[in-house]
Amino acid sequence: MHPQILLPLVFLLAIWFPVLEILELEWRLNEQYQYGYFVPFFTLYLLYLRWDDRPAAAPSSGRSCMPVLLLGTLLFVPLKLVHTANPDWRLIYWIATLLATSLTLLWIHQIGGRRWVRHFAPALAMILFAVPWITGVENQITSTLMEFVSAFTVEVLNLAGIFAVRSGNVIVLQGAVVGVEEACSGVRSFQSALMAGYLFGELLRFRMPTRLLLITLGAGVNFLLNLGRTLILTLISLNLGPELFEAWHDRVGNAVALGGFLTVALLAWLLRRIFKPQSPESEQQKSADASESSALQVLPASLYIALVGGVILAFAFNAFWYRQVQDSSRGFDYHSIQWESVSNPIESREMDPVAVAQLKFSEGTHRNWTDSSGIRWTAFYFHWDQGRISSHAGIHRPENCLPSAGISLAATHESMVWQSPEGYTIPFQTMTFKGMGTTTYVFFAVWDENGAEPWISTTWGERLSDVWKRRVVTGRHSLQFLAENATSLEQARRECLSTLDRMYGRSGQPTAN
Repeated sequence: MHPQILLPLVFLLAIWFPVLEILELEWRLNEQYQYGYFVPFFTLYLLYLRWDDRPAAAPSSGRSCMPVLLLGTLLFVPLKLVHTANPDWRLIYWIATLLATSLTLLWIHQIGGRRWVRHFAPALAMILFAVPWITGVENQITSTLMEFVSAFTVEVLNLAGIFAVRSGNVIVLQGAVVGVEEACSGVRSFQSALMAGYLFGELLRFRMPTRLLLITLGAGVNFLLNLGRTLILTLISLNLGPELFEAWHDRVGNAVALGGFLTVALLAWLLRRIFKPQSPESEQQKSADASESSALQVLPASLYIALVGGVILAFAFNAFWYRQVQDSSRGFDYHSIQWESVSNPIESREMDPVAVAQLKFSEGTHRNWTDSSGIRWTAFYFHWDQGRISSHAGIHRPENCLPSAGISLAATHESMVWQSPEGYTIPFQTMTFKGMGTTTYVFFAVWDENGAEPWISTTWGERLSDVWKRRVVTGRHSLQFLAENATSLEQARRECLSTLDRMYGRSGQPTAN
């Protein structure tokens, strides 16, 4: 490959590699964003289509953009440091993507001028639809949609003569309980509809008002389809049982996703017949212009090498900065839980995809059993390897998650303290939840790989301070027990401590406060 093409290609791959590395973990673990794998290819295809009718190149005079390009690539150094300490901080996702997008547009401006920037920017903007929403915004929208979907479903069922009651995001029927989780809220179809609307709008070169209309109509239709999905699944659970509900859950969801995408395509076809697409400029189609043939030669080879070196520096300095964060002082293996010693029989349940997406754990276990005293237990164990979460992940707590299941926090109690086989003290926060006609006692603990109590950084200052102090989560563990049918908190506490001892093969005396 000729150096005039190879060097720009290496530069573009270098600035986009850190971005795709950051986003890929979210695409892999979060079903809601799995469509993100396709978006880079859509973006490349749209850029390819734009290349065919590009305007004549008018390279930027002088080298005004070169210092900005160099400074931009050096910004990957602090960005990589912050991401290592906060791998699940979505603000970093946006900063990284916008940085790479800006550098790409600056490069386009340098080799083709402002008209090239205006021409290629709409296609390049496609990549922004692969970036997960900021957590606070997404949680608020998801919560609102879940409440609306569950309330709508209950109203429709009652109007049809089917008794239904809404408790949180749970629909209680006669003989069945249906939970409206994030996957059923409609936010996933809403996000994919936005992506599909922009894709077809760019493919057909709609003007901006027409694109906005297509995106709005597509999102609205997808939301209505999702309401129908929730209603159908609720009726399946009521009439055919929870087993068929589980069997049909993904099928109906996939059908709605496919139907929504095809609906957006149909809407785009109809709008194309109503509104005239944007016509190429008269000065386009000049790909053979002599000035264009040398466009890629505007930037010297030394600058391309320096730009790529800035990105390499980010990875090298990051490895140097965090070179001593690994902590090998772990007292015992928290992974080796002897579940068979807890109860026989014990039920192992598959982890909810929503939990996988939200928590991003490396290992997760969900178990159910009933002990000899008649207490029904539910246990969740999670482990995170380094690079999965930041200290901020400690906020995934029962009082944040359980209310969506129809039970609410009634009281908090003094912590229950358990001593590990090697002498580490693990405090379990103790809470009482009530709802759905029952009382549930919850014991919850989070600790780091070496047995230490984890720190939680929530503000920008605390997150950046973690970078300066070289504090990263090298490994984290979480255990949560839910006890139902216990006669008292003391009984639940006593049985929970005994269970912990059996889980880790120790018969010593537990410690309780």
